[in-house]
Amino acid sequence: MQVTIEHARKVIEIVDKGLSKGLGVQEPGKMCVEAAVCAALGLPHGDDPQCVASSVRAFKIQLNDLGWSSNAARAVGLRRLAVAQLGSLGVVNDRDFIKLLALKTIQAIVPIALRAAANIPGNKTHKEKLEKAAIGCENAMLPAGRDALALARVRHGFHV
Repeated sequence: MQVTIEHARKVIEIVDKGLSKGLGVQEPGKMCVEAAVCAALGLPHGDDPQCVASSVRAFKIQLNDLGWSSNAARAVGLRRLAVAQLGSLGVVNDRDFIKLLALKTIQAIVPIALRAAANIPGNKTHKEKLEKAAIGCENAMLPAGRDALALARVRHGFHV
C-alpha cells in the first residue's frame, strides 16, 4: 500500500478524537491507535495496518495500552507516532529498531530508577555507586557505536 499525505491527515483526524486502551470498536474516540490507522487507511477494524514494521507496531500497542490519564491524553501522546509509523514496513529494520529502543530505555529510564534507588532510606552507602551507574547508563552506546567512536579516536584524535 502506498501511504499518502491524505492518509496521514486522516490518521490525525481520527486520533484527535481520542484513543482507547485495547482494540476498542470502530468508532472515532473508541479505538486504539493501530485501529485508528487501519480506519484511516480504509482497512477492516483491527490492529495490523499492514504498512507498519512489526517491531514498531508491537511497541505502539504497548504504549497505547499503558495507563494513560485519559483517552484524550493517550491521543495527544501517540499522535505524532501514529503518523511517523506509516510506511515503516520494509523500511525499518526490526532488529535495529529493537536494539535502539533498548538503548534509549537504558539511557533514559534506567537512570531514573537508579537515582530513585539511591534516595531510598538505607541506600545511602550505595548512593555514589548508583549515581555512577546512572551516568554510565546515560552514556551507554550500542557496540557498533562504541566501535565507531573508538575508530574515530584512533584515526582522527577525537576525544569524547
